[in-house]
Amino acid sequence: MSYEQKILLGLEDVRSICFQCKKCEAKVSLSPDSGLSPPPRCLQCQAEWIKDAPHASYLGQLMPEQQPELIKFLKTLAYMRKTDSSSNFGFRILLEFDAPKP
Repeated sequence: MSYEQKILLGLEDVRSICFQCKKCEAKVSLSPDSGLSPPPRCLQCQAEWIKDAPHASYLGQLMPEQQPELIKFLKTLAYMRKTDSSSNFGFRILLEFDAPKP
């Protein structure tokens, strides 16, 4: 007999969005409600995270069709977590993850 364990999370359950540097593995966590984009460079080793961006706030100022998909996702997540936007629908969005293996 096999046993499968799943975890369901609502958007409101997401506590932070963590970005980890591929070079030095430093992490920065941002509130999903902020709609902020990741910094253009690692805060520790200064490795470039976002090419051709003078600073992170610039990305948020671009017109929606010009923004990278990641920025659109972060802004959408911040919007969808607001209770007034989710009350317009007869469903909740839940995120399902495989449970970590012991």
